[in-house]
Amino acid sequence: MHNDNMITKTILIISLILFVPIAEGKVTAPIVSATYVQALETANDFLVAWSKRDADSGNKLISANLSTKLKKENNEDWFIQYMSGLSNPRHISFEIGNGKEINSKRIVFPVILYEYYSGESKAFQYKSKIELVKEGDSWRVDVLPSTSDNNE
Repeated sequence: MHNDNMITKTILIISLILFVPIAEGKVTAPIVSATYVQALETANDFLVAWSKRDADSGNKLISANLSTKLKKENNEDWFIQYMSGLSNPRHISFEIGNGKEINSKRIVFPVILYEYYSGESKAFQYKSKIELVKEGDSWRVDVLPSTSDNNE
């Protein structure tokens, strides 16, 4: 009986030694659609342009609808100001949350944009969203996130 108990313990220990590293190393990744990742890439590229104050790069990523709307409601300098901001506070960083596919041609991502006054101990944050629309084979920004320039 003692020998059987020892064999059982040995098998249990060997099983744990073999199984635990495999279980710990296994990563289960949820699968997302290619369109979601492509839209996320565009959102990221746009917000990188915003954080680098690069209006030209940002302008290339907006939808035709948004471009028309901006021209009707604002002058062209407004978008340049939105992207480049001020020297103080300056655009500093952003976060993009999990997006929601509204339909096959529209995805919305929650975002937080950060602006920082030089020498201050805290930064301003603007919780908002960035909405992307599919135009042909490309994703484009259709709704700008709120910042100090368009915070309503």
